[in-house]
Amino acid sequence: MYFNNSANFDNATFNDYACFNAAIFNDYACFNAAIFNDSADFYNVTFSASEFNGAIFNREANFEHTTFNDDYADFIAATFNDSAKFDNVIFNRGTKFNSAIFNDVAYFKHTIFYRDADFQYTIFNDHANFIAAIFNDSAQFNGAIFNREANFEHTTFNDSTGFKDVIFNHHAYFQNGNFNKDAKFRVPDSSENIITDGKTCAFFMKEYNDEAQYIDVDNIYYNYRKYKQDRKELSISKGTDILSWITCGYGVRLSNTIGCIISILVFFSYFYYFGSAEGHEYPVL
Repeated sequence: MYFNNSANFDNATFNDYACFNAAIFNDYACFNAAIFNDSADFYNVTFSASEFNGAIFNREANFEHTTFNDDYADFIAATFNDSAKFDNVIFNRGTKFNSAIFNDVAYFKHTIFYRDADFQYTIFNDHANFIAAIFNDSAQFNGAIFNREANFEHTTFNDSTGFKDVIFNHHAYFQNGNFNKDAKFRVPDSSENIITDGKTCAFFMKEYNDEAQYIDVDNIYYNYRKYKQDRKELSISKGTDILSWITCGYGVRLSNTIGCIISILVFFSYFYYFGSAEGHEYPVL
């Protein structure tokens, strides 16, 4: 299927299955404010220029293996009410998903963003999967909200990356992530749900430390140790980790130490009190 001239589907309503598989749009393709009431299939499509601003996808939206060659592939304020599949997509120029809403799983696995990727103020109400995605230019998630798991494992960030004012309401995984050391990185304001491995743990701790956000530094280390501990097989190493967790929160949770001391005092006070009540005598130390 070839579109050699502009294809305008502004405000169109697709009540049945919309299939554009392997289509080639050699000119401008416009789907602004279009409504897809059934599945929208754009698998392996080539776009020269495209806009889906304000589009509503009420069923599955499949853009897997699609190539966007336009200056900006725009999905500004688009709504995805079913799964949105952008796995293995190539964005050769910039792309904008700012203020988009994903109400189901958002897949961007192995996707390549060669130019700016704008996800600012985007809302992810289900899992967001960016495993092994590559951001070769600016990646901006400032103000985004992740209400379920966000997975950035094995993801590469080669240029400036912004997570300022991001809200992670569930775990955000950054294990085996690659961050260009020369690129500016704006850390999330909150770190309670960020999970890292050894390499990315050190990276996040340094970035938070440079911003004098020392509580976040402790959170990153604590989450790293706890996540690693939970996945260890039963062993002496796991036992010592559990002891460290209970007694001092791996050295960064004073509340754990205070709680442990109080528990010990209450425990021995209980036995001392009831032991004395039964007429037992205890040696004086």
